[in-house]
Amino acid sequence: MAKKVLLGLVILCALFTTRLHAFPLVIDQNSQTRNFFKDIVGSRQALVIYIYTSCTKVCPVMAKQYRLLEAALQLRSGKEVALIAISMDPEHDSPSDLKDWAAKEGLSDRVTIVTGSRTALNEVTESIAGGGLFDRDTHTPFLFVKDSSGKWRSYYGFMSIDKILELIDN
Repeated sequence: MAKKVLLGLVILCALFTTRLHAFPLVIDQNSQTRNFFKDIVGSRQALVIYIYTSCTKVCPVMAKQYRLLEAALQLRSGKEVALIAISMDPEHDSPSDLKDWAAKEGLSDRVTIVTGSRTALNEVTESIAGGGLFDRDTHTPFLFVKDSSGKWRSYYGFMSIDKILELIDN
């Protein structure tokens, strides 16, 4: 009986590990194919915004917040926080478009911006936000925060930098 229970646990662990590593591959602004959760987020706390490179309203404001967050986080020691932007328009946002957008918006390489197949980005978004990739035509400024317990939470994206830092600290 104990052998059957042990075998069941081994199979369950193998399935969980396979699923964990099967998370979708995305392509970053440097044209590197990466496992979103393993390679980009890892065990760190993370902030995620959704953008598209031809956006002229919400995305530039979110980029400005990320610039301010970068500066604030550089002044702090301790927690490492991943700053990530995900394209809502993967059919049009190539890695070079993402890199050009980051330069135009003044973002450093500390911010990882990803695109990929719509299927992969839907799977990432399902894990973070509980639904598929957002529609660029009804773009709302959301900020998703992976806290120190590993849970993802959503917030209105146009909050103050101090409030975002408070979310990271708690």
